[in-house]
Amino acid sequence: ELNVVRVKREASGTYSSIDEAARNRMLIVAKEAYEQAAKEVLGSEYETDVRNLPNSDWLNKVLKQYNRTTGYLYDTELDRKRLRYQEQVLTAREFQDRVMYNDSIKKAAALLWTQISQYMISTVDEARIKAFKDFGVKNVIWHTMKDGKECEDCDANNGKQFDIDNLPSKHYGCRCYLTPVVN
Repeated sequence: ELNVVRVKREASGTYSSIDEAARNRMLIVAKEAYEQAAKEVLGSEYETDVRNLPNSDWLNKVLKQYNRTTGYLYDTELDRKRLRYQEQVLTAREFQDRVMYNDSIKKAAALLWTQISQYMISTVDEARIKAFKDFGVKNVIWHTMKDGKECEDCDANNGKQFDIDNLPSKHYGCRCYLTPVVN
């Protein structure tokens, strides 16, 4: 029992540290994405106004929303990954299998990394949309990477113009991006 409590405490502390680092990085990237998008709209006329930049409150709001791409809420998914990690570590320890233990840690880290990466992409998208809206953009153009790796849905959307409030959903790992239609 003592071992279980220790694993839970260690996992909770580790995942809290990872969450804090991820949120800090998401905020930095969101600010950069916002400024880049603002420059796409205003060009050289854009001047940084910290009142409009994404902040911690904005990021928390974005992460608390249902994410159409992942199908989850960030906090709920982070907690699920933490619990899965605990379960895998405890199972590996129960069987006293070092290889299983190491594999469990690698799997848990990979799952968490994939999830945080997808939320990072979503945060960048949300920051760009925020900038577009803040500067009066009503429509955007959907772009693929045009490298032959795009899915059929994304390829069908490539080059199409969409209302900024009615965008198609992105899928997991989607590399598509939006550019503003500036009048």
